[in-house]
Amino acid sequence: MSLEGPIPFILEPQSDLRVVRAYLKDIGFEIIDEDMLSEGGKYYQIMKAVKVKEKWKACDDIGGMAENEFGPVLIKKKHPVLLEFLKRGRIIMRDFCKIRAFLHHKVPLIMIE
Repeated sequence: MSLEGPIPFILEPQSDLRVVRAYLKDIGFEIIDEDMLSEGGKYYQIMKAVKVKEKWKACDDIGGMAENEFGPVLIKKKHPVLLEFLKRGRIIMRDFCKIRAFLHHKVPLIMIE
């Protein structure tokens, strides 16, 4: 029996996704598909990667860092769960900044959605 094309690996890392994506590039894998879901307030990303003949060049610009952090395919797909995740993170950061300002500068604390 012969297999045609590269054998895909299905990965679902629990943490350090940017490190996993960077490592995959370093060892000559390409992420060809991704999916993301949320359940119970937690987010899960699933990756499908294949070995490629040429290694991907490391990209240290903001686009490359964003792809490592959030997933190149998820970004291209404008995945709805990724958008939800990013909006949630923005709200958490905004509220954190308000609380920090209140604690350090005694400004009024107003939590507005």
